[in-house]
Amino acid sequence: MRVQSWAFWLTLATLAPGAVGQTAPVVNPRGVRNEFSVMPAPAAVSPGGLLRITGLNLGPAEEFRAAGPVLPLEIGDPPVQVLINNRPAPLVSASPSVIVCQVPLELQGGAAQVVVRRGESVSRGARIDIRRNVPAILSAAGTGHGMAATTGSGAAVRLRATGLGRTGTEIATGQPGPADPLALVADPVRLLIDGAPVDARITASPERAGEFDIEVEPAVLGRAGEVIQLIAGGVAANPLTTGSRSKSEVLFLATPPELSTIGGLTLSDLRSGYATLNAPRAESGCYATWLFDFKLNRVQAQDECLTLPNRQAAAAVNAIGNSPFLISWLGPLEADIANGISARFRILSPAKEAAVDVTLPFSAGQIAGLPDGRLMVTGPGGNAVRVEADSGAMTEVEPQAG
Repeated sequence: MRVQSWAFWLTLATLAPGAVGQTAPVVNPRGVRNEFSVMPAPAAVSPGGLLRITGLNLGPAEEFRAAGPVLPLEIGDPPVQVLINNRPAPLVSASPSVIVCQVPLELQGGAAQVVVRRGESVSRGARIDIRRNVPAILSAAGTGHGMAATTGSGAAVRLRATGLGRTGTEIATGQPGPADPLALVADPVRLLIDGAPVDARITASPERAGEFDIEVEPAVLGRAGEVIQLIAGGVAANPLTTGSRSKSEVLFLATPPELSTIGGLTLSDLRSGYATLNAPRAESGCYATWLFDFKLNRVQAQDECLTLPNRQAAAAVNAIGNSPFLISWLGPLEADIANGISARFRILSPAKEAAVDVTLPFSAGQIAGLPDGRLMVTGPGGNAVRVEADSGAMTEVEPQAG
């Protein structure tokens, strides 16, 4: 009987709230995310980018936030560390349920394990994917979507971003960029607002480790509700807007008399008020088409035969996803999708007053958008070219078998 009572007491002690197992850090395996994009786990983040870790018993009871520009590698008593592939990560902030840290710049690309160490206890690992470029813009609400967060006023307004790649000046892990001179981003970065390229000065933040400042003129962000698109190293960031609109806006453009019957409508994916309307398909296979640009208050008739081999298609114009561009094949048709529709196509861009017509070195059948804003055009026999959507310039791609 005494043996049974002793065994029962041991069981209660093991399960008691103050037991050692209850104070070990616990990382939510689906709760490790990119701090700015907040995309679902497993998180994609670049060396130098910021990571948010959620769980239980992670940081000190009193919330910690780094007081200076240089981030510590451990905090508290017992000491708290974040280890990414066994390398200490600089800490931005920490509480019992959330830690924000910087991914060490020295880490290479690929899968990595994240653990939290608290004293002698270590959490189970959570996986992240480290990539060279994982651009992300900070949103005003910290949710990764909606309105972009901005700082500054007067002559310059700044967006805050991470994951834009290398800088011309070497920066140590856990430290901000230099203040004089500022460290300019080295990898190719494009900023588009409402589908149009925007000039911006992009530098490593001299105040916050792991961040970049994107400086633009205030007028660029003056119209609320327009889409901000950031592309770094051919990878697109989370799309945000230049503010929010509290009420609807009604714009009007008259349709031309020739467009008595509307056959189809195509809207740009990233440029509001940029669209084409066309008449039904004619016997020739052409679609009489007009471009409507509500922002510039203009209507343009298309002077070529815009066409598709599908006789049932309502419109010959297609929108390229995650871009402002509208495209269409130019007739006359040569064959079909498998053997090549045409050797010519048209790009409609809100950044260009006139259409950009491209003549290919072969008849092609498919056009797709690439993350860096270019177009991939493919034809039979593995023929392919990359096309700069803004200019129509082509770069040949090695033919692919099959």
